[in-house]
Amino acid sequence: MNRQEFLKQFLSALEPLTPEERSQISEYYEELICDGLEEGLSEEEVLARFGSPEAEAARFLEENPREAASEPFVFSPDGEVNTLDCGAKDVPIRLLPSEGERLQIRFEYDRERAKVESWTEGNVWHFRHTPARKRFRELFGIGLRRGEITVLVPREFSGTLLLRTQNGKISGEQLSPLSRVEAVTTNAGIQFASTSFGTLTITTSNASVRVTDCTGETLKAHTSNGGLRAQNAAFDSQSWETSNSSVRMAGIRAIGFSAATSNAGISVSDCEAEQLSLSTSNGSVSVDGVSGDELHIATSNASITGSVRGNPMEYQIYAATSNAPCNLENSADPARPKKLTARTSNGKINLMFG
Repeated sequence: MNRQEFLKQFLSALEPLTPEERSQISEYYEELICDGLEEGLSEEEVLARFGSPEAEAARFLEENPREAASEPFVFSPDGEVNTLDCGAKDVPIRLLPSEGERLQIRFEYDRERAKVESWTEGNVWHFRHTPARKRFRELFGIGLRRGEITVLVPREFSGTLLLRTQNGKISGEQLSPLSRVEAVTTNAGIQFASTSFGTLTITTSNASVRVTDCTGETLKAHTSNGGLRAQNAAFDSQSWETSNSSVRMAGIRAIGFSAATSNAGISVSDCEAEQLSLSTSNGSVSVDGVSGDELHIATSNASITGSVRGNPMEYQIYAATSNAPCNLENSADPARPKKLTARTSNGKINLMFG
């Protein structure tokens, strides 16, 4: 029996598993097998340490029993507040609309494995979740009650939400208009949908950001090694930034709009912005139906293609590439009220107007 056969039978004996559990356990046992190989053992000798897949599964379940479901704890602030400051670790945070009159947090957790604090200072409600230090086997256990912090946001609440977690997703949809939301996490995605914001700030890493059917004054989104996705985002000022991953936007409405990445492509369609900036390297830029007074598009070692709304005679054009064709004719005519800059290298420029 080789490692693939062992793991297949072992995981089958642990069913049912979530995709996350399956991935964590597989990675853990792969590391154990590699450790044995580095000690000079053969793969067969390493697997013999575990016994049969069924026996190892029984031992694993005994050390990591599944926990029975229980009712979540419900937390509320002391008095009226206009700000929630919520900090957590290793758990997701989800925002949901509520018909209640006050902010509440619903959270299922094990008091032996985590500490929760809730206190109010002035108009600010503070909520903290701190997990206990995990036992070694718990890092790869299954069925542990890690929970989800669910923030119930009343329809009448229009204040500030400061959300911070680690290794947990942050999401919210169909909320009442909010004056300010800051969402910060690591190694997990952030998603918002069907909500209006004064200011929306999103920060994560190694994961994607998605905003759908949202409006507001200011949006700032930053990630790394994760994609940026937006559909029907109407903010006066929008700044999107990532690296090593693609940018895909459609239905953008803004006064100022910028999107930047590296080593990946940018695709923007149906975009209206007075000032638009798209920047990448080693990735193509594709635009479809963009319009604005100042359009700046830049990349390297890749193409710039697509369509711009309007008449080319409206634009002062500054286009340059190398080792590839360019269909734009440069013009610095000051009588033209708009500006278009398109620069790349080792890639073609082909932008059509209409």
